[in-house]
Amino acid sequence: MPTTCSLCGDDALSTREFESACRAAGFVQDTATGQWKMKVGGLAGTSEQVHAALGRQERSRQATYDEIENQRGYQCKGCMRVYCMKCLYAQAPAHPSGGKACPRCGQTFTRYGG
Repeated sequence: MPTTCSLCGDDALSTREFESACRAAGFVQDTATGQWKMKVGGLAGTSEQVHAALGRQERSRQATYDEIENQRGYQCKGCMRVYCMKCLYAQAPAHPSGGKACPRCGQTFTRYGG
């Protein structure tokens, strides 16, 4: 049973679920940095056509990644509640030491599920 965000009630992805969703969408993880990157290419045509098509591909892939990332869960280190990234960006206050603070108890977060 998926965990839901304590604010909006939408599914909040654990780290494993987030990584699985990224792979399913065609992203690869850079082993050196841990960042997720898109695969683009496979285009043919004039340089202008390829450039335009590549830009569309990049925008589409970025939108897909943003959707997945917005569902990623973060767990409060204090009260242990889980929130999705979308709600943290929109509704969580800033923490004095940086990042976001839990809307309920004010503590910081860790990625949900490791």
